Amino acid sequence: MKKYFTPINTAFILWSILLITIATFFRDNMRLFLYLSITVFIPFVIWDILKQSKKFKTEGTKDIYNSINRMVIIAVVLVIIFAMAEQNYL
Repeated sequence: MKKYFTPINTAFILWSILLITIATFFRDNMRLFLYLSITVFIPFVIWDILKQSKKFKTEGTKDIYNSINRMVIIAVVLVIIFAMAEQNYL
């Protein structure tokens, strides 16, 4: 059985809840929070890709493709929310 509640997934969920809270109650700080999100998640994404690529090379698994797809989806969501905040839709 796959382990869905990993520490990184829990961090993403908590960060998303915090993002929704800031978007709802503190609209003035939304842009700063999105900048912070981008700068905080980029090192985690790079670290996760490196870890998955080492695992891919040693075991020959396809988990790296799943993790890259998940990271791309999260990046797209952050860019969409950032664009909405930039145009004052939030």
